[in-house]
Amino acid sequence: PAPDGKGYRIHLQSKTLARAVEITTPGFDAIYSTNFIDLLPNQPVEVQFNSTASLAQLRSALKLTSVASAVRPIH
Repeated sequence: PAPDGKGYRIHLQSKTLARAVEITTPGFDAIYSTNFIDLLPNQPVEVQFNSTASLAQLRSALKLTSVASAVRPIH
């Protein structure tokens, strides 16, 4: 995540199709502009979010999961 004056934004991109990618920050509340995103190969997506947590806290807590993570972890 990176601060942008209106909260934070995160850029996501995958080399392969990633279905229903969920962004979470366990232990910290956050409101996301969108979530459960389908990432198409090599097409970046930007998500805006707000949280009262610090940037350091969000970076350490950030977790991405997808439908495929039930079988293998996201790298």
